[in-house]
Amino acid sequence: MRCHRLNRAGLGGLQALQARYVEHTAGPEYTDSLAALLQRFPEDVDAAVLFAEALLMRSPWNYYDADGSLKGGAAKARDLLESALRSAPHHPLALHLLVHLTEPDTPGTANRAVSAGRGAARGELAADQLVHAVPDAAHLVHMSSHTFIRVGRYHDAYVANVRANEVDRRYEAACLKPYLPEHNLQLGAYAASMAGESEAAAELAMAMRNLRTAMPRSVKHLSEYPTHVLVRVRFAQWQKVLEGGSPGHDVRGPEFARAVWEFGKIMKHAASADAELDAAKREWLRAEMAPEGVTDTVANGTLGPVVSTGHWTMRKGRWTMWSGMDPGSQLLAQARAFFARAKEVPLDTPTRPGPGNGLYSPHHRVIIEILCHVVDARLWLLTRDELSAEEGLRKAVALEDSLPYMEPPFMHQPVRQCLGLVLLAAGRLADAERVYLEDLDEHPNNGWSLIGLLQIQQRRQSLHTSEEVLKDLRQFDRVFDQAWSHGDLRLTSSCPSFDKSEY
Repeated sequence: MRCHRLNRAGLGGLQALQARYVEHTAGPEYTDSLAALLQRFPEDVDAAVLFAEALLMRSPWNYYDADGSLKGGAAKARDLLESALRSAPHHPLALHLLVHLTEPDTPGTANRAVSAGRGAARGELAADQLVHAVPDAAHLVHMSSHTFIRVGRYHDAYVANVRANEVDRRYEAACLKPYLPEHNLQLGAYAASMAGESEAAAELAMAMRNLRTAMPRSVKHLSEYPTHVLVRVRFAQWQKVLEGGSPGHDVRGPEFARAVWEFGKIMKHAASADAELDAAKREWLRAEMAPEGVTDTVANGTLGPVVSTGHWTMRKGRWTMWSGMDPGSQLLAQARAFFARAKEVPLDTPTRPGPGNGLYSPHHRVIIEILCHVVDARLWLLTRDELSAEEGLRKAVALEDSLPYMEPPFMHQPVRQCLGLVLLAAGRLADAERVYLEDLDEHPNNGWSLIGLLQIQQRRQSLHTSEEVLKDLRQFDRVFDQAWSHGDLRLTSSCPSFDKSEY
C-alpha cells in the first residue's frame, strides 16, 4: 500500500515538472501543482520539500522583508522544511534548502536564535547533518559552512570546504566537472582567516588563484582572485603579501585584481614607513595630505552610494621635495599608484536574482571604495592624526554596511576591527567597545574583535582594579582562547596591518 501511494505521488511530481520547465521558469502553475500534490499526499516528504523549493523560487535569494521578517512564501517554506526534517532528518534537499533559507537571517549562537525564535542558528542542526549527508557531493558538504560562518564556527567552516575541495579534485581527476570549486576555496579561505589560521587561509587563497591551472577542464574562464593579497595584509605578513606575483586577468576585466595588488603594496609600504619615518617627515607628510581627504567624487546611480574616484592627493609643486628612494618617497609613489588603479575599477552591473545589485554582482567598485578609505586612514595614522583616520574608517564602515548579504562576505576583513583598534589606541575605550560589540553581532565569536575587548578590559584594569573588571577580564580571556584555539600565530591586536606599539 505504501509503495503504491509513493508511486502515485512520484507520478504526480513528474506531472508537476511539466509546468516547472515551461519557458524555463517556475511559475505559479508549478507551485500550484505541487500544492495540490501535497494535499493529495500530505505524508509524502518529497512532495513537501519540492513544494517548499517552489515557494522559495518565487523570490530566489531574497527571502526577507526590510524589517527582517520572512516573506509569506518563504515562511510557509520554512514550516514545510522543518516539518519534513522531523520525519526525515537526513533528507538532503530539505537540509540544503533550510540552510539557504536561514543563513541570511540574524547571525549568532543557538541560544540567541531560540530566544528570538529566528536567526541563522535555526539552520545549525541542518548544517551539522548536511556536512555528512552526501559526502561525494562537494556543494552539499560546502553548504554547511554557510551556517557555520554565521554562528561563529569558523574552523568547522574551513574544514567543510577543505573536504569539498578534496571531492572537487576527485571529480576533476575523473574528467567530471565540479560545481563552483572556486566558491568552496573562497569561503574556506575566509573561514580560516576568521579563525586565525593564516597559513591555511593563504593556501586556499593561492589554490583559488591557481585554479585554472589545477582544473583546466572545469574552470577555463574563471577569474584569478586576489584573495591571497588580502589574507597577507590582514595578518600583516609583509614578507609574503606579494608572493605569487601580480594577479592575472579577471573575466570581468583586470582592474579589480590590479587595484587589490596595489592595495597590498601600499599597506606594506605604510608599515615600513611607520617604523622608519622620523617626526620631521611625519609632519611633512601631514602637510601634504589634502585637507578634504577625498576628492573628485562621482555619484553611482546604480549602486546608490557616492563612489570616490580619487583619494589622498599631493599638493601641487611639492612632489619633488623628496627625491631618491627613501621610505617617504616610496610611500607617496605607491599611494598614487594605488589610487590610480582604484579609479580604473568599473561600475558594478546589476544582476539577477537577489536584492540590490543581485547575487552575481561582484560589488568590486564598492569594495575598492572601502579599501580607499582604509588606505586613507592608514596614511593619516602615519601623521598621528587619529581623528582623520577614524573619519575615513567610519566612511568605510558605512559602505561596508550597505553591501548585501553574501557568503563569504564581500569584505575579507571587517572594517570595524581596524576602527576599534584606532579608538582603543586613542584611549576611547567605550567607543572602541561599542565598535567591537557591533562587529561581534555580525561576526559572532571572532577572535579579532574578542582580542580588542580583552585589551579594553586590560586597560581598564590598569586604570582601576575592581572585582567586576577582573571578572570581565577573566571571562574575555577564556572566550578569546577558545575562539583562537586554531590560530597559528599570537594575535596582538584586532587589526595587525594598522598596529603600532606607539599607538
